[in-house]
Amino acid sequence: MIGMAKSCSGGGALGNYVMDERKGYELDRNNLCGSSPKEIIEEMKMIQDLNQRATNKTFSMVISPDIKDGKNLSDDELRGITKDYLNKLGIDTEKQQYVAFVHTEKEHKHVHIIANRVQPDGKLIPDHHIGKRAQWIAHAIEKEKGLVSAKEKMFENLKNIDKVKDNLKTEIFSKHQAVMKEHPKTFQNYINLMKEKGLEISPTINKQGQLQGFRVRDLKTDKEYKMSEIHRSMSASNLIKSGLKNDLNNSFDTTLKRVNHKQTKQTSINKSVAINKEVKSIKNDLAFEIKKEAKSIKNNAEFKLKSTGKSFLKTAIKPPKMSREEYKIELKFREGVEATKQALHLNHLIEYWEDKAKESIMKAKEQEQEKEQKSEPKNRDLEI
Repeated sequence: MIGMAKSCSGGGALGNYVMDERKGYELDRNNLCGSSPKEIIEEMKMIQDLNQRATNKTFSMVISPDIKDGKNLSDDELRGITKDYLNKLGIDTEKQQYVAFVHTEKEHKHVHIIANRVQPDGKLIPDHHIGKRAQWIAHAIEKEKGLVSAKEKMFENLKNIDKVKDNLKTEIFSKHQAVMKEHPKTFQNYINLMKEKGLEISPTINKQGQLQGFRVRDLKTDKEYKMSEIHRSMSASNLIKSGLKNDLNNSFDTTLKRVNHKQTKQTSINKSVAINKEVKSIKNDLAFEIKKEAKSIKNNAEFKLKSTGKSFLKTAIKPPKMSREEYKIELKFREGVEATKQALHLNHLIEYWEDKAKESIMKAKEQEQEKEQKSEPKNRDLEI
């Protein structure tokens, strides 16, 4: 028996699928009186509205007995298994809302269950690892009831599959031995003889265009294996050692190399185109940046030219390349030049005022002399 369970948001779609009367019939319900999927879901929603924090307020579950058990179990027995399953999952079948519906549209009879995760007090039923717990509980119930174990059946099926595989591999190896007794001379002879026995052999070619090995497919079952998996003697190297000549390698090698050459050539062309596009893009970007920078420099130079003179234009367009120490020396030199200019200007001022002072003194002396000359005749008249 298989048990599945998960918490979900629920809703009308789930209700319509589970309670579809075309697929089966209702097995059991609790604390629900609706006559349609819509009414039943609405009843559950009234309780679910008591909890506003959760999003997954519904449990969706399935109980699927083995086909033989499904045919033999009565509805009362299925109902008992359903209640036992719910109670062991922590869903109280006396208090909690749920509806169980048997689906019979498929060969195996199974039960779908929709249960309210929200309890009448608004609290949630835990859903931690509910999927795993559902399967463990189903396994425990099948043991208690003496039903077919899903796990044991799965292991049995796997064993049978392995047996079939082993039998088929043994059959393929036997056919290989029979073909080798006919002493094929080349790989192609070997492939043709194997095909007559219902086995299709296909070479495996590596990236270098060389024969790597073979795969064998049974035409009856369509099962395919590596030939080296069947038996080591069926590997390509051991087939060559047994005397078979490789008459396939050259043709496959040439074909594959031609394909690889085309692919490599196309890849190179694609790469070249991509590189050219990238280079063109970089050139355009650089040209734009250079024009932008040149325009900025020109505008800046023209602006400073108007305010500081033509000498700055050369410096702005071609700034001198110098180290930090050289730049400091240059600054000191400029400061010295400026100081010298100021000193020279001061000297010119001194000389100018000195000349002015000399002129003033000379004029004063001349005026004094003129006054003296004018007063001399008057003095002479007084003496007579």
